[in-house]
Amino acid sequence: MATSLRVATPAGPSPTGSRASPSILSDHGCWHRCTTASSRFMNGNLQAQLGAARPGSINSFPVPTLQLWDYRMGSLIDRFDEHDGPVRGVNFHRSQPLFVSGGDDYRIKIWNYKLRRCLFTLLGHLDYIRTVQFHNEYPWIRVKPGRWTLCGVTPTMCPAFCSMLASVSLWLALHAQDLIISNSEDKSIRVWDMSKRSGVQTFRREHDRFWILQAHPEINLLAAGHDGGMIVFKLERERPAYSTHGNLLYYIKDRYLRIFDFATQRDTPSISIRRTGGAGTNTGPKTLHYNPAENALLITSDAEGGSFELYILPKEAARGDTTPEAKRGLGVYAVFIARNRFAVLDKASSTIQIRNLQNEITKKCAPPCATTDAIFYAGTGMLLCRSEDKVTLFDIQQRSTLAELSTPSIKYVVWNSDMSMVALLSKHAIMVADKRLQNAQTWAEGRLQVHETIRVKSAAWDDSGVLVYTTLNHIKYCLPNGDSGIIRTLDAPLYLTRVTGNIIHALDRDGKNRQLQVDVTEYMFKLALLQRKYDQVIQMIKSSSLCGSAIISYLQQKGFPEVALHFVRDERTRFNLAVQCGNIEVALQSAQELDDKDTWYKLGVEALRQGNYQIVEFSYQKTKSFERLSFLYLITGNLEKLRKMLKLSEMRGDVMGRFHNALYLGDVREQLRILEESGQLPLAYVCAASHGLDEEAERIGQNLTELPDLPSKTGLLIPPTPILKQKGFPEVALHFVRDERTRFNLAVQCGNIEVALQSAQELDDKDTWYKLGVEALRQGNYQIVEFSYQKTKSFERLSFLYLITGNLEKLRKMLKLSEMRGDVMGRFHNALYLGDVREQLRILEESGQLPLAYVCAASHGLDEEAERIGQNLTELPDLPSKTGLLMPPTPILKEDNWPLLTVSKGFFETLAAKGKAEAGGAAAANIKAVGTAAAAAASLDETAMEGAGWGDDLDLGLGAGGGATADAEEEGEAGEEGGWDMEDLELPADVVAEAAAAAASSASGPFVAPAPGPSACQKWLEKRTQMAAEHAAAGSFSSAMSLLHRQLGVASFEPLRTYMLDLYTAAQAVLPCVAGAPCLVSHLDRSHNHEAASQAPSKPSLLYSLAQLEEQLKVAYKLVTEGKFSEALKVFTRMLHIIPLTVVEGRKEVDDVKELLAICKEYHIALRCEMKRKELREDDAARAMELAAYFTHCNLQPVHLALSLRSAMSIFFKAKNLATCAHFCRRLLELNLGAKVVEQARQVLTACEKSPTDATRINYDPRNPFDICCITFTPIYKGSKFVEDPYTGARFQPDCNGQISPLGDFVRIGADASGLLISPTQLPSDVNLNPAPSEKASLGVRQAGAMNAKVAYEHAGRLLGTWH
Repeated sequence: MATSLRVATPAGPSPTGSRASPSILSDHGCWHRCTTASSRFMNGNLQAQLGAARPGSINSFPVPTLQLWDYRMGSLIDRFDEHDGPVRGVNFHRSQPLFVSGGDDYRIKIWNYKLRRCLFTLLGHLDYIRTVQFHNEYPWIRVKPGRWTLCGVTPTMCPAFCSMLASVSLWLALHAQDLIISNSEDKSIRVWDMSKRSGVQTFRREHDRFWILQAHPEINLLAAGHDGGMIVFKLERERPAYSTHGNLLYYIKDRYLRIFDFATQRDTPSISIRRTGGAGTNTGPKTLHYNPAENALLITSDAEGGSFELYILPKEAARGDTTPEAKRGLGVYAVFIARNRFAVLDKASSTIQIRNLQNEITKKCAPPCATTDAIFYAGTGMLLCRSEDKVTLFDIQQRSTLAELSTPSIKYVVWNSDMSMVALLSKHAIMVADKRLQNAQTWAEGRLQVHETIRVKSAAWDDSGVLVYTTLNHIKYCLPNGDSGIIRTLDAPLYLTRVTGNIIHALDRDGKNRQLQVDVTEYMFKLALLQRKYDQVIQMIKSSSLCGSAIISYLQQKGFPEVALHFVRDERTRFNLAVQCGNIEVALQSAQELDDKDTWYKLGVEALRQGNYQIVEFSYQKTKSFERLSFLYLITGNLEKLRKMLKLSEMRGDVMGRFHNALYLGDVREQLRILEESGQLPLAYVCAASHGLDEEAERIGQNLTELPDLPSKTGLLIPPTPILKQKGFPEVALHFVRDERTRFNLAVQCGNIEVALQSAQELDDKDTWYKLGVEALRQGNYQIVEFSYQKTKSFERLSFLYLITGNLEKLRKMLKLSEMRGDVMGRFHNALYLGDVREQLRILEESGQLPLAYVCAASHGLDEEAERIGQNLTELPDLPSKTGLLMPPTPILKEDNWPLLTVSKGFFETLAAKGKAEAGGAAAANIKAVGTAAAAAASLDETAMEGAGWGDDLDLGLGAGGGATADAEEEGEAGEEGGWDMEDLELPADVVAEAAAAAASSASGPFVAPAPGPSACQKWLEKRTQMAAEHAAAGSFSSAMSLLHRQLGVASFEPLRTYMLDLYTAAQAVLPCVAGAPCLVSHLDRSHNHEAASQAPSKPSLLYSLAQLEEQLKVAYKLVTEGKFSEALKVFTRMLHIIPLTVVEGRKEVDDVKELLAICKEYHIALRCEMKRKELREDDAARAMELAAYFTHCNLQPVHLALSLRSAMSIFFKAKNLATCAHFCRRLLELNLGAKVVEQARQVLTACEKSPTDATRINYDPRNPFDICCITFTPIYKGSKFVEDPYTGARFQPDCNGQISPLGDFVRIGADASGLLISPTQLPSDVNLNPAPSEKASLGVRQAGAMNAKVAYEHAGRLLGTWH
């Protein structure tokens, strides 16, 4: 906006005589002429000034600062601080983004709040400027240095009003409803009726005096400033009184009770409601309650301090011109509690009155709490009673308290349709509980709570159990698990009356019915996920347009990355999701599309975790990770490719790579050649001599002046045995593999069904059992097929299996099971397989398929049933001329097992069979080999089915001796028909007993102690925990280090050594014994229940907790306040070391620990900056100023931030960098500090503004956000490149990549890590990403008896030495 300012003499023309001269009139007799691009200004004034164009208000204080607030959100938008004294008057322009201000510095300033700056300043006044105001029509500003007078009011009215004020009236405002609102130092706001010339209402504030008042120019809002701040309030309630029952909405509008039919959209007036008596505002209907049994209404209002009216509606529909007689009474709240009873809260006597429909008091009772100020309906004979800080469920009949719930002050209560759930609405929060103020789900403190920053206006439940609610400017939803979101925005507040599908019915502030069509796909999708209705989820994915980062992040957060894959089209996001959910095929496709080094590296890491070494190989090839490729070929025994890697290393000139490949191949002569070519003749001599190559050793020794000494004990460097061959020998690999997943896959590959069954029992997941069933079906082992189908609950496959094997008994049990499960189709199939026609008829009739039932009965010759069914049909279906009975097919086999598929035995299995034959048990072993799996299946069958929803009566007949063995015995008994007649000898009983005793005595030998069972540490690790602290407490230091390296990028474990050893020590209790005997070690389990008779170890007791970290934080804060920076830095470092070794239980505690981690990071950086500054020489003033400035940009506590700002202010002021010093002064003034500090900052700011220049140029820009690299101590401005510490998130310059982070000295900067993991709640409940502990990972546990924990820790560190 172009502006110009000229000052004219008082002799200029008067503005009233000429409209062509836009001027600003001053009461001092001088004219200020200004010309702007605007041609029209409007009115409005005061310090608490409400804007008409936006929901904002400008506030001024006794300091030279103006604040722009959004009064709806309660948030500060901006500050304006160019005045030199207190600001007394402000005023918004009504059509432009302008406001004017005036204050004690005699200046008038015109501001643009969008540009966030002052446009120009008007000078000329010689006294305080108390008020400023834009003119209604002309581009003028009215300035008033004295008191206001009431213009437009007759002189006789002013004394009448003024005499009613108890103290000095500081401000008056005119309201749109012929009202005058005033405030005063008597701590009151008064409302006056201009027509009656009397006060109608008074608002009081106990401890604050009111100073300023302003009415909104357009809507029903007022703002008042007092000693403690500002309030924005309304005089009239704008929420209509309404109640919903069935398809009808009852509400009051314009003194009429109206009835709105949701189905027909018909709105009709019913009766006339009388105007409530008494002077004052806000006396209209407050609440409305409808009694459908008696067709009665209860209406409450604030008239007469709280009153109610009872109306009995006419039975015939009225047109609104009738006014039935109302029964009235006093009471702040009134609600129906039964068909012919209602309750009234009499606050004056602190009682609850029970009245009948004749308005007669039938009973009185005391409320459950003396401070009860409101009651709400809670079912027949029940009330919800609101007191100061809680809601009480009160039984009127029993006069007893059933439940209590701590809540904010509740304004409204909304029940769902079946009264099972209730939503309690307060000003800024919603609490959801069940009808007993508890909750069946795991919500915090028995209920769900949602917080809003702006006011909650109304709520309603939809048919699916989702709570839909409105705020001032949004319609939102709340799911049963607490997730909430926005459905749509609103131009004006609405009050929800009903939610049906995607239609929302509501009332606006004018009492008009509104019907909105909204998109509910988002929350219905989340609800389907929450309820695990995955068929609906897939259908919604296919049919709707759900997409966007919000849905994707929600699915990731809730543990459904595999669902998020269906939404994502961006390959980068798709790749990350696929890696997260372990979908290696999709990850490979995305990696091929992206084709960058980082993607291939991540794919290789995930493939290595899953054991897919072929994709690992491909990834290493794409990233040219030659060393990793060579090692991969070594452990898989691929010597051919190892030789190619050797040749490739020679072509690349990689000497170290050549030597490694030669070492892996065991090619000693190639090693010798490499060492000679590289000039390492002493090493070449040692290599030749150690491997017995005397000629080469002698030849090399001739070129050496002195032969190196050889150790007395030397060993040949031979490559290790491969873990897995790429081709051909899976049965050999079975002898090396300990991981159950790999072992299962190898067993299936080589057809070893016994080993596959053992591994499946260990893994025990659905996919494994399915694969086992497929392999058993291929081999013809139907007992294991049956067991696999039972484990996967494949009911249809089980029924078909029993059909083709002719097991009618189990088919009948499957029929019964289908009926218990409510599976109609399963029942019919089983009845069909059994040939049970009457059961088929019963199923068809129960499911309403009468035509099919008639055809079935008629086809099978059941004439009576066909006639009975035909009586219920209007038309009988035609029967085909040629019909046949549906009979089950003939069973394929009625034996214990099918002919088993011949599986060839491998070399090692043949050797094992020969060994058993030589020991005399070959025949028995071979006969029993196939039956082992069946016996195992039989022994596990009953335990597997119990508690799994199958029922106790589903006895499928797999006994302990089942299978082919039992039938073989029966066949042997039946087939005895001659041969050797071996008759039993009838010996005396005493002879038999004596012989048995002799045999027992001769068989007795030396006592053999039983083998020790697994230790508690091993059982702890069997839980497959992902917590590094639990691994360390169990003594498995190598697996703990592996987890920390993978999760946080830890590369140096020495700083964690003490803490990990302390964890191990704290998890054990040592009990001393008698002299000479070893101590007893008892492992401490943190989930131990002292009341249980026996309990298996599950979780080790841990030393560190969140409470300890919080105590250490308090100590660190105190040390920082005292200026002991080095000691404080040690405490923060200790916290950084302990946090990864802490385990917490809930999500809230995880957030608390992450907040502690962020605090430690900020203070660590800040203290290192300050300590670095104190180490500088005195002549390095520029660097000292930079570090002092960086110190102030860390996120510290206010008291510490104030100290850093004061220090920086002092340093910069002494160095004559006054412009930057003024910046620190302004930041100090924004803090709520003491008068002495504020005074000092003002003095320094005044001195700096006289000469706002910097004497020394430094690397510091306060206007550009930046992070601090605490290695180089330089700023990393927004948009610059950086690398991160994966543990704390601290940022560093790119040159620091690969170094150890100084924040704890144990994490490598730029390392690839998954993130801090300290709670089981951070993992999906049905996914376990951690494999079973390997041989190396559990080294510390198994060797704990042979060496102490420190030695185990050091050994584990050597195993992981490649990370250091």
